[in-house]
Amino acid sequence: MSEPKKVAEDVYLITITHRIMNYGYSQEVIALLITAVAAIGLAGGMILASWLIGWKGQTTSIKGWPYECGILPCPLPSKVRSDFYAFGALFLIADAMLIFVFALATTIKTLSVTQKINCAISLAAVLVPMGVAIVYGGRSGKLALWKCTTPPNRSKSSTSLSETGPTTPNVV
Repeated sequence: MSEPKKVAEDVYLITITHRIMNYGYSQEVIALLITAVAAIGLAGGMILASWLIGWKGQTTSIKGWPYECGILPCPLPSKVRSDFYAFGALFLIADAMLIFVFALATTIKTLSVTQKINCAISLAAVLVPMGVAIVYGGRSGKLALWKCTTPPNRSKSSTSLSETGPTTPNVV
């Protein structure tokens, strides 16, 4: 690229930046907009590239099956335990709370007394119900994921190893 053309492009970019700054946008907003445009452009570019480069052959129903070491797929049981969902929801809430507690811990020295009191009240408003939910779930057995429960289609006697002894596969 020739030197005068490069200088003209630099002057053009500087002019655009000055025009944006004159409209009252700060450098943080400009950086945020550039980052957003870059993220959207990269995501769209990757999707477009995968669509252009991707394999467009014929698909059959057997190609859509998951491969599990030669075992044919079977239907799932109709009853799904909800204990895992409750435990997962509590984990996500605790994870999000940890982000806010970390932010609070890093700025607690710079806050005034009234701001510290407001933060304590807000933190207690979230942590107390969460603690009550954990205690209730623990006492009622809803969060006891380590307990062995019998699936609905089996009896207790068929799953007990003490009655039948360990089983070994038939090897020919």
